[in-house]
Amino acid sequence: MVAIQIKKILRIMQTITLFIILANASSAQQCFFCEDPDQYNPHIKSTCNSTNNWGTDFCVNNDILIEFYCKDCGIQCECGWTPLSCQEINIDSYCENGTCITTTSSSTTSTTSSTISSTTSSTTSSSSSTTSTTSTTSSTISSTTSSTTSSSSSTTSTTSSTTSTTLCYRYLFSGICESPGDCECLNLALNDDERCYNEVRMYSDVKDSAEMMCINNPENFTKKTLNCNHHELDAQAINTNQHAIYLNGRENPEIINCEIKDWNHGIYLKNTENATIKQNEIRDNHFGVYLAKTKFSRITNNSLHHNTYTGLNMYESRGNLISENQFTDQGDDGLYIHTKSEDNQIQDNLIYRNQRWGVMIQASKNTLNNNNITYNARDGLILSDPYNWTTNNNINHNYVCFNNQTESNYYDIRNNNKHNQGDENTCDTHQNWDDEGTLGCTHPCTPTTTSTTTTSTSTTQPFECYAEVIVDYSPGNRTDGSPLAYERANASKALGEPQDNDTQQTPINFASLGLNGSVTLGFNQQIINQQGDDFKVFETTYSGQTCQKYPEKISVYASENQTGPWNFLGIGCLDSWFDLGSLSWASYIKLEDTTNQSQFKQTIDGYDVDAVAAKTCQIPETTTTTTL
Repeated sequence: MVAIQIKKILRIMQTITLFIILANASSAQQCFFCEDPDQYNPHIKSTCNSTNNWGTDFCVNNDILIEFYCKDCGIQCECGWTPLSCQEINIDSYCENGTCITTTSSSTTSTTSSTISSTTSSTTSSSSSTTSTTSTTSSTISSTTSSTTSSSSSTTSTTSSTTSTTLCYRYLFSGICESPGDCECLNLALNDDERCYNEVRMYSDVKDSAEMMCINNPENFTKKTLNCNHHELDAQAINTNQHAIYLNGRENPEIINCEIKDWNHGIYLKNTENATIKQNEIRDNHFGVYLAKTKFSRITNNSLHHNTYTGLNMYESRGNLISENQFTDQGDDGLYIHTKSEDNQIQDNLIYRNQRWGVMIQASKNTLNNNNITYNARDGLILSDPYNWTTNNNINHNYVCFNNQTESNYYDIRNNNKHNQGDENTCDTHQNWDDEGTLGCTHPCTPTTTSTTTTSTSTTQPFECYAEVIVDYSPGNRTDGSPLAYERANASKALGEPQDNDTQQTPINFASLGLNGSVTLGFNQQIINQQGDDFKVFETTYSGQTCQKYPEKISVYASENQTGPWNFLGIGCLDSWFDLGSLSWASYIKLEDTTNQSQFKQTIDGYDVDAVAAKTCQIPETTTTTTL
């Protein structure tokens, strides 16, 4: 009988002890995230009450009710059923791989241990006699309950007294943190490998920063992403502020979705490997991106424009990929690749309207493929060789046209070292450059007219001539602010006969204007004003959409001269016909995107031009002088 009573007592004590352990082990409980209908999990900001900035959201996972609390600081993961305080930017618990991690003191554990020890001691003493067992059990339970209360109280006071240091940034989930637009705070977050080991996101702009460097080479910015979320890194004065982002000796950093302006260097990487710079807008700096002794990095899908000097400068850098970027309207060069920069791939870029050279290369063993290099003030591409460094570069399939806008002694392609080679390029003017097996480029920019007369083929083909010359191309961005993809930002795709095919295909057969972008196209003949409509603009919209469902629109102008004056002819949507109105003839058509962004929920690229075709054309008359 005594043995039975003792077993009962021990079973009771084991149950109580287990309860104590669970009560003090909240840090081991699993924390699950709710599925957010706005797909911004775990930020369920819509549940925050606008009056007092508090709110809750609930979800059930494996029949366990989980609460998320939010305040101005956002959402924090709550583990178990006892909410921890949600202080402004102060994190005292966070989730990591589904487990709730809390800041607790070692004294909590010792309190629990002493309680269990006390309980065991009481249990031992209770076995002295059968008569006293019941009373001993009662007192033991009472004592244990008291210990539990004491332990709970001790845990509470310990937790409150050891709350983590207030942080300027906040942990979200899975190694991702969120920081305000503050340079010092961004550096702290990027250095935090305990919480922010995957990504640091900005939720506001850096405005008029007086810092010499905003992101100043954080030691732990390795294998980590800085995501500006399309917020600005903006400096106070371009002449005194040095670098928006400076990294030296880092590996695998990623910089995405930043708008960087008014710095000496937008991004400066030195001795850095495997960096990724993607989907950034870098403008109005002295230099856009500078790579010094940097290798195996990827610079892709960025828009670099209106920088005082160069868009991209590479010094002793090798093995890098420069692709699908826009280098437009720099004060000097689009790209400058020099001084032992080798084995770099420059491909699928738009290099347009820079005020000196489109691309200057003073280095060896680089490859340029499928770039659109047009309307630059001096040479489109110059392989300069002041020190006999520029050899064995491969230049293939590039469209290098309408450069030398200063009308001086410059060319589409100029080669100062015979040991560079390439093929299948398009250009009109060149110096010391021959594609393989050809004098000059394989393809001319402007097709040669083979006949002095035009025979109408209206019985089988309603058009007599097509736009053949790009006078100006000023692409806008997509509606989400990102630049157009390279394959859509090639204005040459709007020349010649239309593909007139609205099925999605590769390669793309049209040129996108982007939001509020424009293109001016020239004809080698005159479009003649006849009765009815005179020319047609062909647009590409996949899946045969109607204008009502997909209202990408353009304003259309015509002129006898490429500089105007311009006559407004009307607004077009999808394929559209136009009459020349008061003009008797025209040789230039200007198309401006006027798409209303608010009419689209999805991201779009603006009006897509397949071709411009005229019904009746004639070759301009030439004035001849007769000698008597």
